[in-house]
Amino acid sequence: MSDTPKMQDFEILDHVPQLKALANPTRLSILSLIGTEPMTAAMLAKELDIPTQQANYHLNVLCEEGLAVEVRRGRKRWKEERFVGARARNYIVDPAIGCHDASASRAVRQSVEAAFVDWRRTQLLGIDLARIARRVVRENLCVREGQTVLVVLTPPALKFAGALQVEIRAVGALPRLHIWSRAVALHSLDNYTAEEFQSYEFIEPHLQRDIDAAILLSSNMPEEGSEPTPQQKEKFPLLLQSVSRWYGSLRERRIPLLELALPHRGEFEHGVASPEEAIDAFWTCLEADVDTLSKRIVALHERFRGAREVRVTCPQGTDVTVAVDVDHAFLSDGVISESDIAAGHPFEALPAGVLSFLPIPGTATGRVFTNHVFAGGLPFRDVTLTLRDGRIEAIESPNDVSALVGRIETATGDAKELAEIGVGLNPGASQTTGKPVLDACMDGAVTLTFGNNEQLGGKVQSTFTLILPARDRSLYVDGACVVENGAFGHGRSTD
Repeated sequence: MSDTPKMQDFEILDHVPQLKALANPTRLSILSLIGTEPMTAAMLAKELDIPTQQANYHLNVLCEEGLAVEVRRGRKRWKEERFVGARARNYIVDPAIGCHDASASRAVRQSVEAAFVDWRRTQLLGIDLARIARRVVRENLCVREGQTVLVVLTPPALKFAGALQVEIRAVGALPRLHIWSRAVALHSLDNYTAEEFQSYEFIEPHLQRDIDAAILLSSNMPEEGSEPTPQQKEKFPLLLQSVSRWYGSLRERRIPLLELALPHRGEFEHGVASPEEAIDAFWTCLEADVDTLSKRIVALHERFRGAREVRVTCPQGTDVTVAVDVDHAFLSDGVISESDIAAGHPFEALPAGVLSFLPIPGTATGRVFTNHVFAGGLPFRDVTLTLRDGRIEAIESPNDVSALVGRIETATGDAKELAEIGVGLNPGASQTTGKPVLDACMDGAVTLTFGNNEQLGGKVQSTFTLILPARDRSLYVDGACVVENGAFGHGRSTD
């Protein structure tokens, strides 16, 4: 059955009938067996030494409650048999069933999700955080003995931050950790006035002066807590401006900054790809060979040389023409080298693999369609942007996008201006995941970004950035096709 969902790492059971179906030793044994490979009732009967009719009954119960699913059908002699597989490898009872405190049950559920993310990374993918940390410190950031490295982290990134700390010390450098969380942000908003935020330092001045490099470990994982007060919401853009000022100060001093947006299951539970497939794509792209990325990006950059105008189209209605500055391209191969720093590009994001150009201000005209937008922690479907003079003039959708419009309208700076045109070249994955910074680096993705391009050396500033990658777009450079429906040059690779 081609439409059968792929097996999940785990499923949280939140209905009493599911628990009743699970509360049977034979059915538990069956789930364990079909969690390894699909089996028929006859195969299970032989394995468990029970009648075939009894095995078939238990399979029916598991399928009716969504714990198992028919995978395919086969024929044994004159009889047709169905092969049934488990919906998930593991089943967890929703803590909300027995816990009456909503915040406590959410915290337990998040911890379960985080545990299975680690389990998949280590047990199924064989990815070791220590190995990743070694590569980030030694190859991507090129940390040297005697340097001081600031690691800014959100709470979900604590384990990886620990691995980075060990590796930074191993090369003879000094790590300094700085936690950034929802609670820290809200406390800051309570303790400083709007006037004080005009000079508020995101990182303490004495620490800022001492650092030679920085790593930002971000995550879209929502943190639980009460809704911000109106006073906090009013001052929040001022807090974000302090973060932008910190970015700007690093650029001015040419301090290398490496950003890594770690994945979590919650951001992939909106139907673009399964959480398992998306998280696999993240780690695969993260481990892409640096030399391969660099060669592919340089080869593609050559095809843009001397060009002045690009056109982006897609069958669903995208058709945008914009003049670009190809002489100041940003080649994201994952490494911040001495030459990058000298050229004024001390910033990189991982996973890497994007060739980016700055639009000439005021030149973008046309329409942009995207079937999925993930912004501000919320998914939006089938959105069309109308551009005029380089800016978003209108946002249309058959669905409710008021929250998206609100984020753009209330942002400090200019969230409506087209800020970047990017082409992805990372061969690690090809399936869209719904995580914008990950999808943007995938091979053949064409990305339009609105709102901020300071890290690329541009002039557009905004506290909200809208990243719109897609792998069904075509890109033309002065009329010549470079990317056609997500494939390079009529299906030819840039290798």
